[in-house]
Amino acid sequence: MLFFYIAVGCPYGGEDGRGVVYLYHGGPSGIVSKPTQVIYSTDLPHSLPVTTFGFSLAGGMDLDNNQYADLLIGAYESDSVAFL
Repeated sequence: MLFFYIAVGCPYGGEDGRGVVYLYHGGPSGIVSKPTQVIYSTDLPHSLPVTTFGFSLAGGMDLDNNQYADLLIGAYESDSVAFL
């Protein structure tokens, strides 16, 4: 059986308001209500602060050929994209 996950971007979320992305996994009865993973803009290895992290999301493709779908997270105010 195959279960999906969803990503929810909150570009002004987090304690610092710089953005956060919540990942929710699916199960036999649907999407689990508690996030499986929370990614904050401050979790990324970068030298400049990223704002509006999570404004845009793109996924469903395996960009690095590791057999897993990858996620691109955009932050338009910072002209940045994170590849996860």
